[in-house]
Amino acid sequence: MKKILVLLGIMAMSLLSYAQNEITVAEPDFTGECLLIVGSDGVLLDKEFCQIKTKANIGLAMVGYSKAKSEIKLKTPAAQARTVAGPIKLIVRATDNNSDPLAVVKLFKFKQGKKDRKSELSSYDMFGGLSENNQSYLKFSGKKYGESSYLISIPNIEAGEYGIIVTNPNAKDEKSVVINCFGIDG
Repeated sequence: MKKILVLLGIMAMSLLSYAQNEITVAEPDFTGECLLIVGSDGVLLDKEFCQIKTKANIGLAMVGYSKAKSEIKLKTPAAQARTVAGPIKLIVRATDNNSDPLAVVKLFKFKQGKKDRKSELSSYDMFGGLSENNQSYLKFSGKKYGESSYLISIPNIEAGEYGIIVTNPNAKDEKSVVINCFGIDG
C-alpha cells in the first residue's frame, strides 16, 4: 500500500511540474509576427524593414581585381525586446504550421555597430568566387504551436542582437522583408 501511495505522489508531482513548464501564451495576431517568451508572458518582437546594401571596392576594380559584399542593414544599434542569455523560447506565426520550421523560420545573429546592425548575405571575390547565404544562422528545434504557429526552442543563446525572418515556402516571391528583432544581454 505504501508503494502505491509513493507512486501516486511521484506521479502527482511530475504532472504539476509539467503543467508549470507548459506555455499558455496566445499565438501572435498576424503571420510573420514573433513573441519572445519571458517568464509566463509573450513579448512582441520589434519589426524592422531592412535595407539591402551592396558595396564594391572601385579602387581595386581599376587594376583588374574586383570584390563586392551584399548585406542586410538596420539603422538602429539594438532591439528593444530583450532577455538574458541561456535557453529561450519564441512563438513564431506562419501561414500554417505544416512545413518544417527550419524551412520557414530563419534565425540569425547580427554584427552590431555603434549606429546599426548588419548581416552579410553574400560576397564576391574575383579569385574566391561567389559566396551566398553567409548569415550566422542559429540552430533551433521547433514544434507546432496552436493553429498556425511554431514554438521555437534554443537551448543556449549568447549575448548579442538577433533577427528572425519568417518566409512562406508556398509563395513565389516575397514583396518586402520584415525582420523581427530581439536582443540578448549577457
